[in-house]
Amino acid sequence: MGANALKAFYEIEKKNRLPSDSELVQLAKEWGVSHVYVADKTGKFIRNTDLPEDKRTTNLFDFCGDYRKLLSVPGQTQKTPILPSYPYLGSYKFQMMTNWNGSRILEIGYHVSYINKAFSELISRDKKILSIGFLSPTGFNLGSIDSEGQFSHGETNQKEVAGEYWDGDRLVLNTVVGTSVKDCCECRIKKVSNGGGYFYILKTIVSTAELKKATTTFRDSAIGVFLMAAILSFFFSRQLALWVTRDINTLAQTVSDINFDSEKIEKIEFSATTEEVKKLTGEFTTLLKRLELARAKELEHERGKILVRVAEQVAHDICSPLAALAYLEANQDFGANSEIIRSCINRISNISNSLRQKKNQIYDEEKEGAHKTEKSQFVILEPIVESLINEAKLQHEGKVLIDFDLNEEIFSYRVKADLTELSRAISNVFNNSVEAYDVQSNDNRVLITLQKIGNQIVLSIRDFGKGIPKELMEKVFDRNFTSGKQGGSGLGLTFAKNYMSQIGGELSLESSEGQGTKVSFKFNEFEMASWVVNSLSLKGVKQIIIVDDDRSIHEIWKRKLNVVSYTGGISHLYSLKDLEQRSAEFRSSEFLLLIDNEFRNEKITGFEFIKNQGMKDNCILVTSHHNLEAIHAYCRQTHLQLLPKSYLSQLHLTI
Repeated sequence: MGANALKAFYEIEKKNRLPSDSELVQLAKEWGVSHVYVADKTGKFIRNTDLPEDKRTTNLFDFCGDYRKLLSVPGQTQKTPILPSYPYLGSYKFQMMTNWNGSRILEIGYHVSYINKAFSELISRDKKILSIGFLSPTGFNLGSIDSEGQFSHGETNQKEVAGEYWDGDRLVLNTVVGTSVKDCCECRIKKVSNGGGYFYILKTIVSTAELKKATTTFRDSAIGVFLMAAILSFFFSRQLALWVTRDINTLAQTVSDINFDSEKIEKIEFSATTEEVKKLTGEFTTLLKRLELARAKELEHERGKILVRVAEQVAHDICSPLAALAYLEANQDFGANSEIIRSCINRISNISNSLRQKKNQIYDEEKEGAHKTEKSQFVILEPIVESLINEAKLQHEGKVLIDFDLNEEIFSYRVKADLTELSRAISNVFNNSVEAYDVQSNDNRVLITLQKIGNQIVLSIRDFGKGIPKELMEKVFDRNFTSGKQGGSGLGLTFAKNYMSQIGGELSLESSEGQGTKVSFKFNEFEMASWVVNSLSLKGVKQIIIVDDDRSIHEIWKRKLNVVSYTGGISHLYSLKDLEQRSAEFRSSEFLLLIDNEFRNEKITGFEFIKNQGMKDNCILVTSHHNLEAIHAYCRQTHLQLLPKSYLSQLHLTI
């Protein structure tokens, strides 16, 4: 619209003469623009369609000295983004062009009334939106509308930043919208940009009344879920040894059937007439998706608080029998049922990890509040990969062959990352590789390597599928890009790359069409965790004290000690109270304490008992909570040794 009007003005001035103010007013109506101006070489306005006499003292070059450069080349153009206009402070866009002989600057301005139209249409579609507005980087209100239909613009007292936050019972969402004019000289003069860099902030305020109503309804029905999970936990712990395959499959299927998916979002259809509106329509659709996800997130948080006790108890009750079952599976032949049992063990292990992770997530949110900022910690990487592999083997049984090549040195390294977000990033890439299998190539391998290369820990996932065409390689990390994958959202690689950058790492991708794809996670921040146990020497140990409230764990230790013909004393204790009563007996340098972390009916954990008693020497904490940052920090400081309970059946003992 503005570009066409400016070209028409250029031709009129070149072929005829410079129109008068009144003639320009008529032309502005025909062109569908708000204002028409003409400035001479000094920047003085010699024609205009709206400025009264007392406002004409303003010089064009006062708005931006760089506009003088237009005079050097006839026909040269320049445009501005949406910004406040002098002297009315409304939201306008301007386009300028040098006339045919370089003696004047022709300028067209038009009011962006389509913002009002777009916002009115959006807010009418969703009554939960209280207001929506378009701001400059400094917070200047370029146009906003509330649920009552009141439209406003002008200065505001609050500078907004991208992201979301809670304001009482209202959710505020701020989304950055790009503009074709990245560096705006006039924006600096008018103080509506950050050092010249210019973009828009889409600010939306949403009511959470409907969310609270849904939360109340869910809370009333959650008691049944709690009781069902408790019954499953009790039944599983009592019947596991006798009903191996049937009970594990029943529990796995029951937990897997719980559906936490959010609802689908209807895309907004809006006719785009300008560059900004085209971008806005895409952002509006994304905004609605974020609103739905925010609703689901709050509902998930409430559900998590109700289920956290169930998760904690079920995870604890499962892990010990599971370790015993893993030992039996590794050392006995179950015949035709061996593969089924192994798959069930992996599945239940993943469910246990998921429940424990959900518990930790809820605890973190309650401690840090609604304005929590996600922070990274150091985590042991190898168990995350093992968990995803086990999940994939069960889900895609027989479809792909997964090979995990682990350098033994890596087991004792921790990388800096958030456990939940890193698992999500790796899972996205891993699922892409599993689903890349090309039936025609008949190569269904997925190779995973974890090693230290130079100053980086590198996790690589390689498939031998179709690969990515060379002409698409530059787009693989673009948001919403997907290639040949049915139902793909195009967000997996984008999220993984962004998250690796966020934690100071890198994500690289190599692919050849017809040969497959290799994606590498490269961690720059890591540390040696020498306190993680991957083998255990019993040389010189005359007394071993095993403290665990699950008898199956004691049985595993008995069998492993018998295998290596350990001849020292063995004490089996089943509570922290028993250990405290006999702690005086275990103060010599020739004993080894193997202690669980969580105990039923105990006020403190095994970890806290060790700290309180000062028994860090000659102790190993045997726990399923091996990625808790508090435990890592204490082990790093005191050299207390840590043994993940899931590795107990694989632990190598020497005398």
